[in-house]
Amino acid sequence: MLRLKNTIENEIGFRIFKTNKDDIINIKNLIQESFSKTLKEHKIKQCFIDDYHKLKINDQLHKKIWTRKNRVASSKLINYLKKKSYIFKVLKKEFGKIEFSKKVDNKKADSYWRLVRPNKKKDVGPIHADEWFWNANKWDIPKNKKVFKVWMLLSNKLDKGLSVIPNSHIKKDWVYKRIFRDGIFKPKFAEDKNSYKIMNLKTPKGRILIFNYGLLHSGLINKSNETRISLEFSLYYKG
Repeated sequence: MLRLKNTIENEIGFRIFKTNKDDIINIKNLIQESFSKTLKEHKIKQCFIDDYHKLKINDQLHKKIWTRKNRVASSKLINYLKKKSYIFKVLKKEFGKIEFSKKVDNKKADSYWRLVRPNKKKDVGPIHADEWFWNANKWDIPKNKKVFKVWMLLSNKLDKGLSVIPNSHIKKDWVYKRIFRDGIFKPKFAEDKNSYKIMNLKTPKGRILIFNYGLLHSGLINKSNETRISLEFSLYYKG
């Protein structure tokens, strides 16, 4: 046992473990399939997802194309994760019965992939805790359930994409406000009113990060010369 549950609940709030090569290949191929479909719908030249930035799409068109709806995990990807992935085998062993949350769209799992172009600050998310989204939108966790986040980097050459504030899930008086954007309420962290120390995690392809829903984290600016691809999803477990 990896003691994942105890680590994210009672210790530092996050843990990294290793999956197998087939998982990463299959997951990325399914994301590439969705990515290519969206390019085709917008009559944009096809490319490998890691080379997306080479298309030189401007920020306005990028935002218009890559809405949350166009980055949601396909049913094929969700089925693969649930029924065939090594990742789910590990998580079931550690947490027991697990299931995808469906809060943003109650017909689809809360699972999204993200594109982060080189040196694009607006492509990354600011400091936040995922539970703040739920609180801001008054989304309730089902009775006798808890929820955690799974995040993985799928780029070929990169080994960093996310930073965390260790133990931040324990502290409950972080200062933030909520704003309405992109169809939902989102939290905005008050950097000048909070004291914190952030840690950049090393998560090369094949490493899976899980963390407490109350853990503060943020995206890192992509300083490489390839597009960064990641996948994330939220899972319920018995609490």
